[in-house]
Amino acid sequence: MSLFNRLLRETKTLLTMGVVCIPLACGGSQVPTRSVADARASAAAAQAVGAERDPQAALHLKLANDNLARAERLIAEEEMEEAKLVLDEAKIDADLAFKLAKVSESKRQVGEAQTRLQELSQQAGGVTP
Repeated sequence: MSLFNRLLRETKTLLTMGVVCIPLACGGSQVPTRSVADARASAAAAQAVGAERDPQAALHLKLANDNLARAERLIAEEEMEEAKLVLDEAKIDADLAFKLAKVSESKRQVGEAQTRLQELSQQAGGVTP
């Protein structure tokens, strides 16, 4: 094999390795736009169901918003892998805030229904369930 052909083959091998390895090494270099959108949507959903009215839900919503802000700083610093992890945490906190707010609202509604049932029972002659 001629020197030229050997160099050509080795160059192709190195280029192939570069094409395969560089994206793997820098796979997190793209802005995690899907993660940003998911975390923001979860935080908005938690806020929409009234997470700020329940202390535990409000705490997790604050943690989610803090992590969103931290992730944005990391993205600006081109720390995409760490930003992705922080965005995952933000989504988890926002999802938890949403669920806690829903449970709190359900408990409030049950309490109102029980109160109303007691009132109706008293009006009907003092029979309690």
